[in-house]
Amino acid sequence: MFGASHVSSPPFLVCEDATNGDMGSYLSLSDDNRKRMWKLLYQAALGLNYMHSKGMVHGYLKLSNILVGTDGQAKLSDFGLNTMRAISKASTSSSARLRWRAPECLKRRPTIASDVYSLAMCMIEATVGEPPFAYLEDDDVRENLKCGVIPEKPDEMNDEEWELVIAMTHVDPSKRAELSHVIDTLKRFSMEDLDEPRQGGTTRCITCAALVFNHSRCCAQCGNQLGLKEESRSSCGPPGSPNTPMELNTDTSVRDLVNVLRSETIEEQESAVLLLLQVCIRDHKRHQILDENGVPILVDLVKNGRTHFLKVCALGCLCWSSELDSTPSDDEFEELRETIPAAANTECNSIIQALQDQSDRDKVKTVVYCTCTAGTIGRKPLLNAGIIPPLVKLLRNGNETITIWTMDALGNMACDGDANSAIVAEGAIPMLLEHLKNGSETQRGFAACVLGQLSVETASNSAMIVEGGAIPFLVGLLRAQTNIPKNFAAFALDGIAAVNDDYGLEIARNGGIQR
Repeated sequence: MFGASHVSSPPFLVCEDATNGDMGSYLSLSDDNRKRMWKLLYQAALGLNYMHSKGMVHGYLKLSNILVGTDGQAKLSDFGLNTMRAISKASTSSSARLRWRAPECLKRRPTIASDVYSLAMCMIEATVGEPPFAYLEDDDVRENLKCGVIPEKPDEMNDEEWELVIAMTHVDPSKRAELSHVIDTLKRFSMEDLDEPRQGGTTRCITCAALVFNHSRCCAQCGNQLGLKEESRSSCGPPGSPNTPMELNTDTSVRDLVNVLRSETIEEQESAVLLLLQVCIRDHKRHQILDENGVPILVDLVKNGRTHFLKVCALGCLCWSSELDSTPSDDEFEELRETIPAAANTECNSIIQALQDQSDRDKVKTVVYCTCTAGTIGRKPLLNAGIIPPLVKLLRNGNETITIWTMDALGNMACDGDANSAIVAEGAIPMLLEHLKNGSETQRGFAACVLGQLSVETASNSAMIVEGGAIPFLVGLLRAQTNIPKNFAAFALDGIAAVNDDYGLEIARNGGIQR
């Protein structure tokens, strides 16, 4: 920035000439430019992070305010104008930036979290080539913002890209993805965008996309020493080989996780199957398990796994695949279920103790073990051991991952009449309603599932759920962009409507379909 004035009307900034125009115009010029979309968004996020580190909020972020310089770098403009407009005699209509604004900005000034939301709207705009809610009137856009509704998933976005948008647009600003996480994810997307067949040991710089030869860690074009494309794992040996120690985490590819199941130690197999189970609730990730021929390997683990945990969690993965993708078939799945014995009382007691004593990281493993045990080989041993109180407590105290799998466990337990009553008696319904209203899309979906189970043929539970204001949020969830939350919402609404015809009419009034 060369200079600025806040006393003129209107206020202005003086910056270097961006010869390639704004990002929207730049992307529309050619397919080659569009291939750089994620790299430019990554660079914009870096700029936004720099502003935040200096205590500044952009407050007016949209694609026309991301410029592309002569060097091909994304540069932010119009930063600080939100404050300048507030003290200037001239004011700009807020409708000019309405479609990129976070819901909370209808009532208060922009924040760091609202900048993250606006960046997500820029991602949608860059992908489809038009502003968010392009065909809606301003009043309709405001209504969507008040209800926490975001634009529909663009056909051009894959599921992983859309998951990032969802994480960045949570209606509760405190639960939105941190900008550091957004930057890491955009960096990976931009690497994939620029990924080309490797020749002569070359790689590409993430900052300027220049070729870097001979495994250099410094780009001769821009001097960047960070963000170079890593050598592929296959060039160093298979996963788990002595040359490539495998560290499993949520970023490990499905292919590598499936490979670990084939031959690694019990500890690595348990880590891999735990991570595979967590990706089963993402449609595109679950399909990758099928593509990597993972189903036969999971079937073998159910039959021959060396620990009870391996057996039930492998069966848990197959349960999702069977229900959603019909692989394996229902008959094959039931045959597999019968090969695993129910958990012993000592095992159930250990699960309950672990849920109360462990760190969050270890609790994820335990609560996943619990939901697989409840969902695949019987609920009674867990119920008799007293599993319901510690599970309900986790609804209040757990992080997002823990609450998702806790709700899955409660949904599996709620199929039993005694467990259903125990869940309600522990005060779970108000907490489930809170997750339905204010959670992430995945949390809202799993909350809908448990509420649906609790409402089945139970008038008192259904009344409590309806009086708690669930119906508008369940109907809204029917417009979810991923299948599992949408299906769970439909299941819950069907169960509620079956109890009372008046509930069906209320569902219809809120935009659902009467049963």
